[in-house]
Amino acid sequence: RVVLEPPFMCKPFLCLCDRDKQPPVCSVQGCKQDLSKTKHFPDVFMERQVKSMMIFCRSKQFGCDWQGELRNLLNHEATCTHPVQCPEKCETPVMRAELEEHVLHDCPHRKIACHFCEEQVKASDMNQHALVCPDMPIPCPNDCPPSGAKYPPKQMENHLEWCPKHMQRCEYCQHGCEFQGNTLDRYDHCKMQEGYHLEIVTRSFQICKKEIAKLEDIRQKYEDL
Repeated sequence: RVVLEPPFMCKPFLCLCDRDKQPPVCSVQGCKQDLSKTKHFPDVFMERQVKSMMIFCRSKQFGCDWQGELRNLLNHEATCTHPVQCPEKCETPVMRAELEEHVLHDCPHRKIACHFCEEQVKASDMNQHALVCPDMPIPCPNDCPPSGAKYPPKQMENHLEWCPKHMQRCEYCQHGCEFQGNTLDRYDHCKMQEGYHLEIVTRSFQICKKEIAKLEDIRQKYEDL
């Protein structure tokens, strides 16, 4: 990476400091000093030394034979007609004039937000992400109409409660009703079997009443001991 920021000097070392880190710290081994504005200042001598370094164009691998001082790199890049490597490391050579468009819209390594969960995912990984996305709509397991309708996983439980094809047991199953059918049939069943349901609920009540009486007798016997 080429950084054209002027180098800084921190005490007790003269160094080219790494100010990309947050908070910025000196990169010299043994220093590790926090580079707040009160602890470092521009090193003009070091800046001249660094900018006098001879370097190659970043497009050398694509045929550019320019070589010059670091201070002239930006001027050269403004007129260089050779492609450059994508900064996202997608290994695609891109013309400089098209680099911004490539990074924003074409690079397979660019990050884009999932339309459903909004997680930032590499464009090239989006199909794989779709297989595990927690908010990706899925079809009803009962293949209910309309055909091809999909629902987010968070809404599926609510959908199944009213899905016309979802098989459900009668709400009086705990009292002995053995009916099982889809939502519409269940509704009709409950409406037509009100008398039967009242009968089995009454029967369950009587059974519970007898069990309570037995437990009351057992409790009384223990109290009399």
